[in-house]
Amino acid sequence: MTRTESLEIERKYDVSTQAVVPDLTGITGVARVDDGGTVVLEALYFDLPDRALLRHGITLRRRRGGKDAGWHTKFPAVADRLEVQVPLSGADETPPAEVLDLVRVHVRHRALEPVARITTTRTITTLVGEDGTPLIEISDDVVDAEDLTTGVERSWREWEAEVQGGEPAPDDAREALVDAVEHTLLNAGAAPAGRTSKLARAMGGQPQPVPIDGKPGSVRNVLTASFRQVAAELMAWDPRVRRHEAGSLHQLRVKARTLRSMLKTYRPLLEVAPAGELEGQLKSLGRTLSAARDAEVMQALIPSRIAQRPPGSIPRHLMRRLDKSSAARYEKAYSAVLRDLNSAEYFATLDALDEFTARIPLRGDLKNGGKAATKLPPAVNRQQKIVAKSAQRASRASELDSQLELLHDVRKRSKRLRYAIRSVEGSSGFTFGGQVGKSMKSSETIQNILGTHRDSVLFQEFLLKASRAGRRAGETTFAYGVLHEAEASIQREAETKFRKRIGKLS
Repeated sequence: MTRTESLEIERKYDVSTQAVVPDLTGITGVARVDDGGTVVLEALYFDLPDRALLRHGITLRRRRGGKDAGWHTKFPAVADRLEVQVPLSGADETPPAEVLDLVRVHVRHRALEPVARITTTRTITTLVGEDGTPLIEISDDVVDAEDLTTGVERSWREWEAEVQGGEPAPDDAREALVDAVEHTLLNAGAAPAGRTSKLARAMGGQPQPVPIDGKPGSVRNVLTASFRQVAAELMAWDPRVRRHEAGSLHQLRVKARTLRSMLKTYRPLLEVAPAGELEGQLKSLGRTLSAARDAEVMQALIPSRIAQRPPGSIPRHLMRRLDKSSAARYEKAYSAVLRDLNSAEYFATLDALDEFTARIPLRGDLKNGGKAATKLPPAVNRQQKIVAKSAQRASRASELDSQLELLHDVRKRSKRLRYAIRSVEGSSGFTFGGQVGKSMKSSETIQNILGTHRDSVLFQEFLLKASRAGRRAGETTFAYGVLHEAEASIQREAETKFRKRIGKLS
């Protein structure tokens, strides 16, 4: 099946049954208005019994009729909605595997069920620009919906003004056009729609989020809000990885590491067994993601490192080998990620995460775990001391292998500290105060410095493997040594910066 993606940029309006679509020919930038006729769209929506897709702002439907019949899956985007379409194939009574894969992070081992049937009688008007390009499509929709879970039927009428072309960020002229169209529609009696999707309206509204446990300001309240937010972000990045969206591998790994960092940093406040078990499951996921991310980083490093050498100094055969080798390495690692994301072990990890965030297992007899302002800072301070001691050990190491291992350990611990602080402050509104903020900034700086160092070391290892393969193929390998040696200065500079920053953590 051929999958297509587009960004849905639209505004919706509620209108009465007596409203008439106004004359739009006088709007600046509109050369003509085309009558697109009337079509009948039949849509069957699917979800899980607990409405997990709708709760996460996702809709999945099978549409028949109109120019875009097929399977449509819509996801929240930064300002609008991403729509992924897959063509119909035969009867298609249930979502095919390619469609299910997009929502597998929520579906897992469960089965989707039909939850609503919506029939839309749509009358289309298209605003066309001077060059003949469609600008905005106005849909006058008469909607008849049935909630299949309750049998309740609902009907309404709405107008949609959808930007054509799916540009991620309309320019000023397009934005002004959308505003002008809205002004005209509002003057004709329309009102901005109160709900974002037809499905939510068909089912009586958007499901309410589960309330955050615990007394405000308590450990339970703060950690519940924080763990739930990061868990939701992890699940939001999963389908992006499956769609091969740029940067998604890195972000999914960051979310998995953030959850592990929270479990480790706040472990003194959590029950040992469930926290330890979940941390181990996330660690297993992280290993596969790390391999793919490292391969992705190598692909990006090759052109940047070669660009730093004098023109013509790196032979073409070497560049071809590096490109081919890095691409093969990445495809192998990415395939392993996709296998893991469809494994029973991954689904078990997600189930465990759901259970953990539903009711955070706290130690002790206090129901809410005490005040967050009293309990959380000592846990962060403990981690801060561990990072400082680890950094001191690395700075004193004399043997290269030992130093590399210790530097990598410092980087991981710095990340843990930074993620543990940022996750709580960014999700719950809790603040640790200025001193901890400085510590997080220092941790971020050290993490970036040592990240540069580690990438350089990994690039050297990659060069050595490629040079051995080139030698076996009878190729000249001198330039591999040039690139390898150039990394030494990058590593020395990183080590110097690292030593200057150690005191900031003490």
